[in-house]
Amino acid sequence: MNILSTIVATGIPGFLSYIYLNRLGILNYTKDEKDEKIIVLSIFSLINIGVSIVVFYYLTGKKFSKNLDIESYLFLFLIAVVVSFILTLYIYPLVMKMGNKYIDNFQKNNHIANKSTKTVYESVLFRKDKKYPFIFIFDFDNKFIESGFAHRLSGASEKLNISITNTTGHIKETYTIYEVLEKFENHDNESAEIIIDVENKLKVFVFYS
Repeated sequence: MNILSTIVATGIPGFLSYIYLNRLGILNYTKDEKDEKIIVLSIFSLINIGVSIVVFYYLTGKKFSKNLDIESYLFLFLIAVVVSFILTLYIYPLVMKMGNKYIDNFQKNNHIANKSTKTVYESVLFRKDKKYPFIFIFDFDNKFIESGFAHRLSGASEKLNISITNTTGHIKETYTIYEVLEKFENHDNESAEIIIDVENKLKVFVFYS
């Protein structure tokens, strides 16, 4: 087993870290942000490799080189898995949340527009302080499409793939754009938003309970 294959192997858990943080909503890059995604994956892998090699040397007293036996390589990979597990569950989320909070405060204090790695739908429909918003969907011709509680969203891209549920049993079959606009005007800025989806030619009215 050569040194290159070991480096690649120990970097695999770094990729798993990215997947986990992506599922938590801490990291989420769109298909147009491939360069950013590659950089983040590389950073995770380098951190994972570096910490694993240090721990390996501390536990065995052996320097990382191509002369290691297969048992040492396997032990190093096991260390990488454990290190990645600890970093992913405890260190990465804490550091990234603190970093995002600092950046958000800096942008707010300096009147800089906030750029999120989340899609617009994820940011608006699934806010941490709100649960299952009620939405109305219209096309650009103001034709009613659907309404209900936004329950699940596909995060693969900006495309609209929403699972809608009706837990009240009192949703009308159809609404007019004027009814929804009137409802929107009667809500404050914190409890209602509109998503203008140019790509899919949709207007999505979002109401938080």
